[in-house]
Amino acid sequence: MQPSDGEDSKGSMELVPPPVTTVRPQCISISLTREEVKLSLSKDPWRPARLKNDLMDLSEEEVKTQVLYKNFRDILNKFTLQKFDTWLNRVRGLEITTQARLEGIVDIIFKKAIKEPNFSEAYAMLCMKLSQLKVPRDNASDQYVNFRGLIISRCQNQFMNKKIDEQVLKLEKEVEDCDDPVKKKELLERLAKEQRRVSDLSVGNAKFIGELYKLGMLTSKIMTYCMKNLVNEMNEENLESLCKLLTTIGQKMENDYNHLYLKNELDDIFKTLYAIDFRKTNGVSSRVRFIIQDVIDLRNKSWITKDERISKQPKTMDQIIEEAEQQKTNIKFINDCPSRDERRGNVRRQASNSIIGNQNQWKAVTLNTQKNLIRIKLAPPTWRHNASRTTRGSVDTVQNPPSHNTNNSRVVSSTSRSSSGRGNINTAIKRPEKTLPQEPLSEGMKRKVKLLVMENLVNPNDEEFVSEFKDTLPGLYHSAAVTEILNIALEKSTKNVQIIAKSTNRLISSGTVSGEHFLSGVTGIMECAPDLYIDIPMLYEYLGKFTAPLIEGKHITFAQLFGICQNIIKSNHGHLFLRPLIRDLIESAGSSFVKMIWSQNSLELKQWINEEQIPKWLEDNKFDFLVDDKATEAEKRLSAIHSKFIKKTQSILLQLMNSEENCECILEWIRNNVGASSTEDWFMRALIQAICEHALSGDNARFSYERMAQYSPLISEFGHSREQREANCLLGIQQLMLQLQYPPGLAIEIFQFLLEQYIISVEGFTAWEVSELEPEGKEMMLRALKPFFTNIREATESSDEE
Repeated sequence: MQPSDGEDSKGSMELVPPPVTTVRPQCISISLTREEVKLSLSKDPWRPARLKNDLMDLSEEEVKTQVLYKNFRDILNKFTLQKFDTWLNRVRGLEITTQARLEGIVDIIFKKAIKEPNFSEAYAMLCMKLSQLKVPRDNASDQYVNFRGLIISRCQNQFMNKKIDEQVLKLEKEVEDCDDPVKKKELLERLAKEQRRVSDLSVGNAKFIGELYKLGMLTSKIMTYCMKNLVNEMNEENLESLCKLLTTIGQKMENDYNHLYLKNELDDIFKTLYAIDFRKTNGVSSRVRFIIQDVIDLRNKSWITKDERISKQPKTMDQIIEEAEQQKTNIKFINDCPSRDERRGNVRRQASNSIIGNQNQWKAVTLNTQKNLIRIKLAPPTWRHNASRTTRGSVDTVQNPPSHNTNNSRVVSSTSRSSSGRGNINTAIKRPEKTLPQEPLSEGMKRKVKLLVMENLVNPNDEEFVSEFKDTLPGLYHSAAVTEILNIALEKSTKNVQIIAKSTNRLISSGTVSGEHFLSGVTGIMECAPDLYIDIPMLYEYLGKFTAPLIEGKHITFAQLFGICQNIIKSNHGHLFLRPLIRDLIESAGSSFVKMIWSQNSLELKQWINEEQIPKWLEDNKFDFLVDDKATEAEKRLSAIHSKFIKKTQSILLQLMNSEENCECILEWIRNNVGASSTEDWFMRALIQAICEHALSGDNARFSYERMAQYSPLISEFGHSREQREANCLLGIQQLMLQLQYPPGLAIEIFQFLLEQYIISVEGFTAWEVSELEPEGKEMMLRALKPFFTNIREATESSDEE
């Protein structure tokens, strides 16, 4: 019943129930019959290389070639300077036996080098190592093609042809045909991106060419031609390539004195760059103009960048770790080190208070001098675990040295006598009127001594060091301070030891520290020297740097040293300590001075060295003058003249090499000035030493394979036989390492170069290893070269098994 319009619908509406619906459960029908499921197929689906149709159609030889290329790409993708030799050996292990394979390898490495310009230096080094790789030519088996010629041709073709990229042409055509503004804008962005990519390849090629030139694979004339070509065909791409090339090779060309015209060529090119930078309406963008300004500024600053840390060149992990540790050390040192004025003021106040305000304590110290001296710790705590004898040192051992045998009683008495007496030179030692009692250093004072030494290493200044030492340490701490200085020095490099030794010598020569206090300070280290020598092979070399100048200045004597070296002599190390000590004295004062002071102290070699070792030790070290008085003045004069001639010859050879003279010019000089003497042993040693020193005289003072390879062909031009030439080369390197104090890793780098370049045969290295000629310095060399000879033996054994 429906309500009427006039009635109240709320009271009269009849409710109608909703219709009833039946809810059915949802069911999924599954067909048990197998139906084939079809997937959408891609036009070019991925397949394993062994299943691709193009490889299936290849011959077995072509498949091997493709696998070779894949392995070479894998090596380049993992290639780092940290493991350069490892990856180089893997490349050399590839079967590159045909011209096609060699060309493919060259193409791969060239594309990687120009696409990754930040790594072009590493790729150029790899090319230099592979430059001698050659394979038979396809059409003529008696002719060969080599890696060097192919990589240079590839660079030349890329530089000269500059083919337009197909992708760029395709996009340019699409842009011309497109009418849609939105799509055209997108195409223009893609076109600009592709053009930038092509331009980057040209710049990368210029960078790679420059790196090859720096390694000696390209000549200066080629570089001049490239620069002129880029200037003549002026556009933004060429200008950017020119700037990259100049940044890479500019410094080397400026220093290439063998071709003086290069400077004029560079001047002309930079005039053009100045003009482009000056005129700002020649169509050159601001980006390229800024690049030109950077190159101009770089030349004005002698090709030295502001901060080499921003260099994008790849670095080894060792270099990164070393830089991080050095930066951390510098920051810590700067934060911990107070200013010099502040340190001086504090020390003056402390010294004044300790001396004026503690008179009773001062008297107590003077009454117990001997007791306090015994408490001085003269060796570092970390070194005392091997020997209990390190605590015995005191000043008494210097004043009354124990006798070594019955023959040296004369020496002992001479050191304890007064200034009068025959054979005694102690009168030359400057002694204070009253010897102050000595006290050990507190931990705080040890830190002050270390700060003094570290600050002096950062900014060497002997006078400032002496002045601060006086202000920091009163006289009663001098012996312990010397010990602390020596402990610090023994943990440093050879270069730093020389700086510390020079400053310490200045302390004694200025009278700040007496000779007795120095000897007292060094006594503890001398006592435990045989144990320290195990961990510090350069120990006696370092001690010689400290003691030789003091003997020369007559602040201490051989006899006094003999008194504190008893433990060294008993351990049969006396010859190890005497050798660097006498050698340094000969270099600074001459053999006649050494003989004079040796005889004045009435010393005999048998007091230092076992008698059976003396003849060989004298012969090996050329110290015959200590015992031989039979040589005539004429013989001595001739020997001195010959020695000067050898040094002058080596010096001139090194000057010619540093001036970048070519090998023919140096050979001509040798023929005209050395003549028949070039076949003698001394000349081969002088030549190899000059070549090695040239390889070390670069910008970073590290060994350079390229500089070594520049003049290594000279070695094969001299010598009566291969055996004689190889033996003298290795002996010359042995002498050089001894002079340079065995720089870490240098010997193994030189030996590795000589082996890789087939300059020294494996038999030559083996003969030198087992030879007993000239043993001086050989023990250290063999220790450093242990991995080198291990690799040689393993390679020989593997080849014998095959």
